Amino acid sequence: MKILKTILFFVLLFIFNMNLCATTELWNNGWKFYRGDIPDAKLYDYNDSEWEEVGLPHSFNIPYFKSDDLYTGYGWYRKHLFVNQADKDTKSLYLDFDGIFCVAEIYVNGKMAAIHNGGYTGFRVDLSKSLNVGDNVISVRVNNKWSPIVFPRANAYVIDGGIYRNVRLVKKNPVHIDWCGLTITTSGLKESNGDAADVNINCDINMPKHLRYKPNLSIIVDLYDAEGKSVATMKSNQLNRNNDKHNTILVRDASINASATVNNPNLWSPSHPYIYKAVCRLYDGDKLIDEESDTFGFRWFEWTADKGFFINGEHLYFKGVNVHQDQAGWGNAITDEAARRDVRMIKEAGFDMIRGAHYPFSPSFVEECDKQGILFWSELSMYGVEGQLKEETWSANPYPLLMEQRNTFERSALRQLIEMINIHKNHPSVFAWSMCSDLSHSIPQLSLPLTSFLRTLVNQAHKADPTRVAAIGGSQAHIGRYTISHIGDVSAYSEDGIILADSQKIAKPRVISEYGYTIANRPGEYEQVWGKLTEDAALRNQQLGCGQVLWSAFDYGTTHEDEKSKTGIVDYFRIPKRSWYWYRNEYTNTPPPVWASEGEPASLSIEASRCNAVKADGTDDVMLLIKVLDSKGRELSNTPNVHLQIVSGPGQFPTGRCVDFSADSDIRILDGKAAITIRSYFAGKTVVRATSPNLKPATVKIKFVDGPKYTSAQKNIDLKNANVMKKSNTTVQ
Repeated sequence: MKILKTILFFVLLFIFNMNLCATTELWNNGWKFYRGDIPDAKLYDYNDSEWEEVGLPHSFNIPYFKSDDLYTGYGWYRKHLFVNQADKDTKSLYLDFDGIFCVAEIYVNGKMAAIHNGGYTGFRVDLSKSLNVGDNVISVRVNNKWSPIVFPRANAYVIDGGIYRNVRLVKKNPVHIDWCGLTITTSGLKESNGDAADVNINCDINMPKHLRYKPNLSIIVDLYDAEGKSVATMKSNQLNRNNDKHNTILVRDASINASATVNNPNLWSPSHPYIYKAVCRLYDGDKLIDEESDTFGFRWFEWTADKGFFINGEHLYFKGVNVHQDQAGWGNAITDEAARRDVRMIKEAGFDMIRGAHYPFSPSFVEECDKQGILFWSELSMYGVEGQLKEETWSANPYPLLMEQRNTFERSALRQLIEMINIHKNHPSVFAWSMCSDLSHSIPQLSLPLTSFLRTLVNQAHKADPTRVAAIGGSQAHIGRYTISHIGDVSAYSEDGIILADSQKIAKPRVISEYGYTIANRPGEYEQVWGKLTEDAALRNQQLGCGQVLWSAFDYGTTHEDEKSKTGIVDYFRIPKRSWYWYRNEYTNTPPPVWASEGEPASLSIEASRCNAVKADGTDDVMLLIKVLDSKGRELSNTPNVHLQIVSGPGQFPTGRCVDFSADSDIRILDGKAAITIRSYFAGKTVVRATSPNLKPATVKIKFVDGPKYTSAQKNIDLKNANVMKKSNTTVQ
């Protein structure tokens, strides 16, 4: 009996200690959605049985194929959360959102838990105070309506409302490492010529105001190289309380700092993207109460006005490309894997830099930049479109016209700047924070307040992260051609702006942030896209400033100027145009393929980006590429109508269980090729079949994993969802 009691004691102690550690659960599956506004939808007992059943990422406008007829208004999301007594008594529960466009109100059992505005940065919501033991309902009211006091105010791309990035349910000890609470910095690399670096870890701690005891906190941090070998361990118990009562932007309760020296580190660069990992454990006495980890890299940057850009002491004239996040069918609501494919396609073409135009990107996109060796220019969504005196649409000035709107707007912008920096601060690929892009359309009356606010943004960026430069995009803007180019650490110019800056000898490091574009449907021409730089042939091969960034990598959705949205070297469906192959050949010496030509079609083929172990959780998907072939299997440029159908098993296209491609529709087949992505929120084996009249069909099999089993009942729900989606996309609610 004594032995059994001893065993029971240690089992209970183990369970207790495990209960103190954090858990994170992806929360993308099992949401209900309604497009429209029903105020009572926040209530626990509201009947949502007729709503569409969706998984995240999701948007109001699925399916979206670059139409300028975007729904703007409200949408509701609901999901149940069961809470047991142990979690209620011992845990703090949160939802981490990676992005909601644009204003989100989060309710727990009908009670307001949080409001967040701004569509491109993540945030954390504390659910704990409103949760009950047993069943709870989380309701999220989202709107993508224009507002004069919400940042951003202007937009020339997709304003795709919805919970369009991942959501996670986080359970923590009440005392824990805060959201994005690890800050990893390195120093001394330049001085030692890369032979040694001091690593500093700042660990932000969440400390509830009314703790019943005084915790004895300490951290232990282990650093690991890419092979998983421990390279350093650091410890600290020096708790620093935050007494800054005036700081209202992402206040941290307390922090602990620790440091160590790493000798002969592997340096991160575009040609050698070596990544380290830091694992931080938080202890209360000898009890482990929380653990967080993040990756980082050893590298140092130098920006100079006369010699250009340097990484790790070596000169690099970076070859960049601008990117928009949206993709055919899904709009902005793309998976992590879709974002990663974009980065890999850019790397394959030989580019070594991406500008996130014109807003903060998802964590998964920037993580892939780390892995592939792509410098990432992270940009705030300060953007101007038409600069008009009457504003009630997304075609607006970047800054409020009315004095009474400015304080609220500035707080919104500053908060999103800090969120962007906190989310991406440890990524070795991030080498600049850009405060803005094109402000040239702002009206003259805004010149002084807008330039003043840009200085505020730059100062706040320096305070939040003194290790990176704060850049000013669109430095050729008419409101400040001789002023805003001097505000930041780096001046970025569009096309002819860099020529102007070069002639005026602007004493700042300079970047051609946008050069050249050719409006073309696929396949387009096999040629470089120099744009206005061709006005002076000598400039095409001249290294102006620190680097040049092509406009743009991919075709994109837009709220106006539809033709200009076809400026990518890759089309909206993620099939390369011939100009992509020109850059790949220029930068990597890879010859282009033999171009398809007209012939006698005989069959179809389907190529899948992956077929096995595709996660059914909203983070993963498969790109399907359909080709038209002749009787010998050669690719043709013929464009017959093609019907793509999920024959059996789980999965969905943005259009439902099938999709039709036609040369004369928005869902296009061009140059003998068509493409779309498929995702699933259920596990099982899926068969997809492509057919076209008088052609031999093609099939592909995909295995989805890590999700609930697909059943006949779920198939019926898929059919119901298709009807609901069809109705919601043809009816304004």
